[in-house]
Amino acid sequence: MTSLSNIVLLLAFGPWTQNSWASGWCWWNDDDQDGFWAYEDCDDNDATIAPGMPEIPDDGIDQDCDGSDASLETALLINEVHYDPSNADLDGDGNEDGDANGDGTRSSSADEFVELVNVSDSTLDLGGVTLWDDENLNDPGASTFGVPNHLVPSDTLLEPAEALVVFGGGTPTGAFGGAIVQTSTSGNLNLNNSGDLLTVQDAAGVDRLTFDVEPLSNNPNESYTRNPDLAGPFEQHDDNTDVLFSPGTRSDGTAFGAAVAGTGSFTFVPDGALSDRPVNVHYHVPAGADAYTPIVLVFHGASRNAAEYRDAWIAEADTHDFAVFAPEFTDTLFPTGDAYNLGNIFEDGDNPTTATLNPVDEWTLSLVEPLFDEVVDRTGSCETVFHAFGHSAGAQFLHRLAIFLPDGPYGTLIAANSGWYTVPDPAVTFPYGLGASPQELECPTWFDVELVVHIGSDDTDPNSPGLRHTVEADAQGLNRYDRAYYFLQESEAVALAESVSIEWELVEVPGVGHVQEDMADFAGDWLADRLD
Repeated sequence: MTSLSNIVLLLAFGPWTQNSWASGWCWWNDDDQDGFWAYEDCDDNDATIAPGMPEIPDDGIDQDCDGSDASLETALLINEVHYDPSNADLDGDGNEDGDANGDGTRSSSADEFVELVNVSDSTLDLGGVTLWDDENLNDPGASTFGVPNHLVPSDTLLEPAEALVVFGGGTPTGAFGGAIVQTSTSGNLNLNNSGDLLTVQDAAGVDRLTFDVEPLSNNPNESYTRNPDLAGPFEQHDDNTDVLFSPGTRSDGTAFGAAVAGTGSFTFVPDGALSDRPVNVHYHVPAGADAYTPIVLVFHGASRNAAEYRDAWIAEADTHDFAVFAPEFTDTLFPTGDAYNLGNIFEDGDNPTTATLNPVDEWTLSLVEPLFDEVVDRTGSCETVFHAFGHSAGAQFLHRLAIFLPDGPYGTLIAANSGWYTVPDPAVTFPYGLGASPQELECPTWFDVELVVHIGSDDTDPNSPGLRHTVEADAQGLNRYDRAYYFLQESEAVALAESVSIEWELVEVPGVGHVQEDMADFAGDWLADRLD
């Protein structure tokens, strides 16, 4: 029997339609029998529309109830195009190298391919999507005019982070990274080496994606692929790899969206304001790692050598069961210390003004939490916090992360051998203090972050290359060793004046100078002891 209190709760909290009284509690109805209650379903009269249903791009209908219709222009990406299969024997094995479809025969037409990747969060129903070369689409005098080079079959459902590879013909043989593999329905992609325009149309015949061969028509004998995958500009495949093509996989041979394991790298593409700044992430996940293996993010120094930083942690990761991920903030996409060391808080961090303060979503610091989310997704981790190690410029980045974005999913943050510091003192102007910065001293939650300064006892050279010497920096000391102690002492004084506790600490590393490998060795052992 339904009590009055239950009815009140349903009225207060249960969504229902205007005909609720006529049809019973529509809140609990599933009129289209698709397995979703009316309050979960965005159209309870159509079983093809429900959360998780495949999206038909550009049809004006939100099939998966995520709030918008998917569009090929943003959901699908041309990642690799192979329009010039090599007829040369470049590797000297006696065979022509252009057999991209793996059927044992090199063909100038059958081994052409286009690789499309679903970069959305929706399953895409690509049935009816067409691929065209310029002749078939735009040349009324051609015998093939009006005939799509490829018509995607009606049962083609492309999952998120899955690739669709369309070969010109032949009998594709191989794994192709688990991609959906099809051959041209017209028997030929017909991509002209000397210049052509590949066009992808939606099922209604509207142009959505293009690839212009003309600027790249240099008879490359290999594919053109994005570098980094999914985000960068097109480059010849062997510019950064030892192979000529990689249909169905990233250029390094790993599957799109594949769970990370062992040692390798993947490309993290942020959402939002920084979506044009992809980050290569170099990782090492030890054998036997599970969902509760601690995650350690490692931040490189000014040399931007993330792979070397990852390598310095491999032995520690294997010994102590850490999964290590080292993001690479390149000079090209994150130029100067403003964009990396200082977190891109200001356009010019040494001359902070209200006019040059960047929005928070443009801060490089704001990439860290989404990167951790990406790592969790790729590893299947159940960890809710990450630990971190940053050395030199990476230590500058890391301690500013703790101060300016203190509410992240942080475990222990180790800032090792920083050149100089932002002291949490509003009387000192940014970047040496909080003055003129968006961070205020009121309720300083950053003191609750487990920030640990590691300083090598031998990192005492005042003439060390790259060490900043300004009046403000030298006020902290003339070398990294003295500046580390200054930072902690001044921070403790601020906390005392504000009557708040402080979780920050300093650890001196005996016999080590400004050497990231030695600091990493110490930090790995120290962190393992801390987590035991």
